[in-house]
Amino acid sequence: MKGRFVGVMTTSAAKISPAQKHQCRWHIPGPLAAVLGMRSTVFQTLEHASTPVRRPLRVPWLTPLLALYMLVVLLLDLAIELGVAVGVCYVVAVALAYFRHHLPFVWCITAASVLLVILGFSFSPVGGEVSKVIANRVLALLAIGVTAWFVTRTMASEARQLVHETELEQQVAVRTDYLARQSAELRDANAALERSNLELSRFAYVASHDLQTPLRAITSFLQLVQERYADHLDPEAADWICRTLESAARLKTLIDDLLAYSRVDSQPRAPVRVSLNEVCDEVVALLAEEINAKRGSVSREALPTVRGDRNQLQQLLRNLIENALKFHGPDPPGVHISCRALGDNWLLTVEDNGIGIAAEHQPRIFEMFRRLHGDREYPGNGIGLALSRRVVERHGGTLQVESQPGGGSRFSFSLPRG
Repeated sequence: MKGRFVGVMTTSAAKISPAQKHQCRWHIPGPLAAVLGMRSTVFQTLEHASTPVRRPLRVPWLTPLLALYMLVVLLLDLAIELGVAVGVCYVVAVALAYFRHHLPFVWCITAASVLLVILGFSFSPVGGEVSKVIANRVLALLAIGVTAWFVTRTMASEARQLVHETELEQQVAVRTDYLARQSAELRDANAALERSNLELSRFAYVASHDLQTPLRAITSFLQLVQERYADHLDPEAADWICRTLESAARLKTLIDDLLAYSRVDSQPRAPVRVSLNEVCDEVVALLAEEINAKRGSVSREALPTVRGDRNQLQQLLRNLIENALKFHGPDPPGVHISCRALGDNWLLTVEDNGIGIAAEHQPRIFEMFRRLHGDREYPGNGIGLALSRRVVERHGGTLQVESQPGGGSRFSFSLPRG
């Protein structure tokens, strides 16, 4: 609608109270926009019901004060001879209208000042040169116009900033709410996953524990048959019994490893201070017979004290050292354990001179029951590194490997400081 002011209130999705609808977006007609040197100004003080927005300072008694001031200036202008630039005093009224923070009010004060300057020119006493009189009045009108333009631009800038801040607050509120919902859903999913993993670990523990009793019975009866009826068995039957006993022994080893894996989560212990020097020496003493049989060596640097489960950390080092002793090349196996500080953690490394691991196979070695070699070449059940990774993860770290075929392997893992 041209030729008049049209106020368009821009609202958000939230309900806005009447007190919050004080300022709005005003479209200025073309002629006045050309005079003021602007196209439009935006004023908006939309607020969230729960988020306060910065409000400008308001002077409630400003309107009567400006009316009185402009009346006094008019009386002075009418009482003084033409040629004196009393009309410039109206600039003060236009400037003070800024503190009303209402654009139509500024325009009204500007229009009233222009009319009063013209009125003063028409009814003031005659005096002075005509050119001087006209120059003074033009100066007054120019000062009023420039002041009104500056006040309008300032209010428009503040309003745009306020609208921008409000929009940012709305966006932040929406994003915060979205992230809060996502975080809650992620927490619920993690909690469900942890419960599922714990239930699976307990099931594996119970199942493995219950399997040992019938397995022991099978093994015992087969051994009795082998001992009592050895003279009555032909070579083929004796061979079958030996193979069955070997399979039972492998099954017992597998069950024991499953029990050890399930205990990592099903039977957690509170973390305590653990001296890795003592743990490493205990593991080397337990493996001394195997180390001597293979003419191998295990060396270490000074290791720190960490916080964790002593039994699990002992199992971790034992698995890594046993792997290094098992997968060795033509030379006697050599294992070296080192450590260095890494932020709030210790980074430990178990390095060997074994056969190494190809890059494409490295992610697979930490999977359950995943084996890269046949049982006759390198016996085992493929659960040791999976157990080691689970122990490290339970202690808040990660287990990684660096290796190449024929160049040995380097297993690194982090543990919290003690």
